[in-house]
Amino acid sequence: MKSGIRKRLSEQFKQEKGFTLLELIVTITLIGILSYMALSEFSNSTTILKEKTLAKRIVADARYAQEMALSHRQLVKFYVEQSQNRYSLKWADNSYLQTPMAEQDFIVDLDEGDFVGIEISSTGFSAGLLSFTADGQPLNNGSPLSVETALITLDGEITIKIVPGTGRCYIED
Repeated sequence: MKSGIRKRLSEQFKQEKGFTLLELIVTITLIGILSYMALSEFSNSTTILKEKTLAKRIVADARYAQEMALSHRQLVKFYVEQSQNRYSLKWADNSYLQTPMAEQDFIVDLDEGDFVGIEISSTGFSAGLLSFTADGQPLNNGSPLSVETALITLDGEITIKIVPGTGRCYIED
């Protein structure tokens, strides 16, 4: 009886065939293509998230510059250095404001840290200089703003604008 079972199992194994080399290659190729598509989608969503996070930070930093001008009753400059891919906050005498938490010069360099890979593609301010007067009014290189102006455009896609008079910044949709 045991030999009959062994014989049937032996016959069954002989009839079953494994995967062919071609089937394995096709399967591995499909897995590779799907993995590539998933990773590129993940990478794109990560870049978009970084851009949106940076845009919110720029809005907050512009608001901080305006608040510092109001509280210290002196001119504060928001200086965009597009060629250096960075921006900074300075007092009227060109000394740097200090960051609120770390007490370091207020310089945000996009080529370092969390925002590597994001570029400042343009600014609507002459010489990259937005200033806030002691009463919080925004100036474009010394002249009062007359129209909404793009403070910074990131990667040619996300634009942060500033409103004349109030100096309110917002992310343009």
